[in-house]
Amino acid sequence: MAELLTQGAIPKPRLRVWLVAGIVSAALLAAVLTRLDYGTARRLLAEARSDRLLLALAVAAASYLVTTYRLVRSFAGSRPTAFAPALDVNVIHSALLVLLPARLGDVYYPVLLSRRLGAPFGVAVANLVLLRVIDALVVAALFLISALVLATADRGAPVGVTVAAGLLILGGLATLWALPALTRCAARVALRFRTHRAAVTIFRHAAAAARWLRTHSARSRSELFVLTAAAWGANAAVFWIIFWALGVALSAPAIVFVAAGFSLAGALPLQSVGGFGVAEASLSLLLVLIGMPVGQAAAAAVLARLALLMIPLVLWTLWFGPKWLRSRVRGGR
Repeated sequence: MAELLTQGAIPKPRLRVWLVAGIVSAALLAAVLTRLDYGTARRLLAEARSDRLLLALAVAAASYLVTTYRLVRSFAGSRPTAFAPALDVNVIHSALLVLLPARLGDVYYPVLLSRRLGAPFGVAVANLVLLRVIDALVVAALFLISALVLATADRGAPVGVTVAAGLLILGGLATLWALPALTRCAARVALRFRTHRAAVTIFRHAAAAARWLRTHSARSRSELFVLTAAAWGANAAVFWIIFWALGVALSAPAIVFVAAGFSLAGALPLQSVGGFGVAEASLSLLLVLIGMPVGQAAAAAVLARLALLMIPLVLWTLWFGPKWLRSRVRGGR
């Protein structure tokens, strides 16, 4: 590790972020495990239904197909995109988000789009920003609506997080509206420093992004919103099926509140590999906020988190396993 640092392979500031993320994640995971009711955990694990977990696996696979179709449709106005390579990008991106700490999977996403789909780098970055803003708007809206429903039902949903979700929606709408103008502004600023090579590169990428964003009409963005809502609806269904498999009964607003809140917490950059610590703590906290006792919430959160982690691992194995075997067979010939 020291040799890598001296060679500049791992920048020191980024290494510090990883170390801080690891320490925070370990502390949060320890806090959850110390409050976990192990008797409840053993009971939930003994009563878990494998057939329902298989149903959760099928719904999760359907959500991958929806998000892949959204990726294909996001390029509909500019370049034809085949479904199979787009699915490759989607699966690899989701794997990187789990395997890499601090949301670094999003950093590699534009590279995936450039290499696998042939998108210019500026367009790939604009695609990431556009889809992430739409994701944030849809998830924050679901979180806000479910929190308001729980609050009116006197289930203890906090006012602070409801206000924060509302502010996130407003900020996302403003960003979505201003995104084309921001890319054009970046291109104009870079053009003023066109004697510098880096400025020329920035101008080229920003100009490509601005042209690509102009291909999105109000109708195409509405389609992206509908597909995003469908994908996050499937994600909430996965949460409901997992808790159902564990024998934990939650109402529909509570499921949406927990699933959306968990997704918002997952956007925090202070995460270790696999999101351990932050994921379990946020899921436990969300269950406590809807009225579940702390020990039971920690037990349900840890078991649900294990299921949420195993489902994509199975899907990645089913997707990449045959490709790996084919490559090994070809290499052995």
